[in-house]
Amino acid sequence: YLFGCLGFFLILVNIFNSGCIIYPVSVSCFPNLEWSLINEAKSSNDWFEQWAKAGAGPNYRVDNPENYIKGFNWLTYEGGKFSTSQKRGVFMNQALDLFPSDYWRWWLLANAPETSDSDFTWKSFQSCINKDLADVLGNFVSRLTKFTLSKFGKALPEGMQYTQEEFDTISEIAKTFKNYDDAMTKIEIRKATSHLRKIWSIGNEYLQRTQPWMVFKTDEARAAKIVRFGFNLMLFYSEISEPVSYTHLRAHET
Repeated sequence: YLFGCLGFFLILVNIFNSGCIIYPVSVSCFPNLEWSLINEAKSSNDWFEQWAKAGAGPNYRVDNPENYIKGFNWLTYEGGKFSTSQKRGVFMNQALDLFPSDYWRWWLLANAPETSDSDFTWKSFQSCINKDLADVLGNFVSRLTKFTLSKFGKALPEGMQYTQEEFDTISEIAKTFKNYDDAMTKIEIRKATSHLRKIWSIGNEYLQRTQPWMVFKTDEARAAKIVRFGFNLMLFYSEISEPVSYTHLRAHET
């Protein structure tokens, strides 16, 4: 009896304070009461719905991605849980002393636990950074800049008009960039990093096909055109890669 009276009293307090039996449950609100907070309750309900459904699955979308709260599964460490008490894992106060922030950012985004758990291992970290940032993006930047400095100096050479080779490369990048942009808009992070990695590799494939170091021996102007186009790609990469590798790419841009 006492609990029943207490419950009834709390309901009355809620009604007098908010116009709702249970606030912020909007269906329990009385819209005809002048002091009813039904609109505020509905706003809260919408926010909680977005929060709850954020990790519901790949088919759930909100109209405005800015209101989307990304849901993740678990990130484990070498097959087990992170634990500060057991000193199991690597934490922020240690991570940045070990490697640059871009390394951590790239691994975490490329291996984000979106649809299943992800396991951090030092072997996978090393492989991911070496394969993607060093062998793909880093290799493109290194080959292009070293060749340019050795043959043209510090000034970027003037380039000729683009040929079909450049237009085909632009077309291939444009198709992949659309997929990258779509994935970023939908906050499908692992898919986005995969498309970004592909865009980087297109630059390497272009250099491998055109081989400016060979062309330079017989046609310096054509080699200059290849170099200039490559640097345009580098600038483009620095812009589209900013969300995942800010520090190093901004350094390359400047």
